[in-house]
Amino acid sequence: MRPKNNGRPITGIKFGRLRKGWNQKKCAKTLGIHQPTYSQMERGEILPGPQQRKRISEILNIPEDKLSEPVPYDIFDVVAEPALSEK
Repeated sequence: MRPKNNGRPITGIKFGRLRKGWNQKKCAKTLGIHQPTYSQMERGEILPGPQQRKRISEILNIPEDKLSEPVPYDIFDVVAEPALSEK
């Protein structure tokens, strides 16, 4: 499954959310932030602070230094997690 992203690279934070099978609302609620704020972080429009980065990293199981990094599309062909098929 390759996510649609309007031609922009998928960031580590979005990859982590998709791998868990979560929508933005669920991810934002889990992180204790508003969904529009989370969406801006996912698009790279705003950067999370150090404490937020640590929490996001722990929850999404993505290294802190990779949260804003682009993820190659071909990773979606090799990464399979049960959450992708769960609703």
